[in-house]
Amino acid sequence: MLFSDRMEKWVPPRKGRSHILRIVREVLYHRGQGTGTSLREALERATRMLRRRSLLFVVSDFLCDEPYENALLLAARKHELVPVVLIDPRQEDLPRIGLVEAYDLESGRRRLIDTSDPRARAAAASKGRAMRAARATLFQRGGIDGVEIRLDSDTVAPLVAYFRRREAWRAAGR
Repeated sequence: MLFSDRMEKWVPPRKGRSHILRIVREVLYHRGQGTGTSLREALERATRMLRRRSLLFVVSDFLCDEPYENALLLAARKHELVPVVLIDPRQEDLPRIGLVEAYDLESGRRRLIDTSDPRARAAAASKGRAMRAARATLFQRGGIDGVEIRLDSDTVAPLVAYFRRREAWRAAGR
């Protein structure tokens, strides 16, 4: 499912290499139409649409204005949920480049940030740490093992590490 503030594209689950290639093609070539993100709506819809227990990857930065926690926990109870958290380190560690006009792609709001101001840098770092801690608490509460992918480093290694952990769990009978 590709989503914004609404479901934009649904590809029913199937097995096989050609289906995986189709999904990759859809992700690479899709141009979103919506303005905003409703992770809650996407999780609720996926939970309703997937009749059998499924392996459900949710790729997102999980920086949402609306609450999604209940929908995430429900999806995790019904399916094997794997949140793939995309992390832009510049959101916590602002580069010191002076005045920057920040543009929120979802809301359209613009604001001026002085990235050389220690207070602005500290506020961004504090907000980022709080959001990361809240997300970790939520995942722990739901027994959810997520994958964090930093956008400034290797994106494949965390996924490989996750699948190795998953394989070890399955071998141990979990």
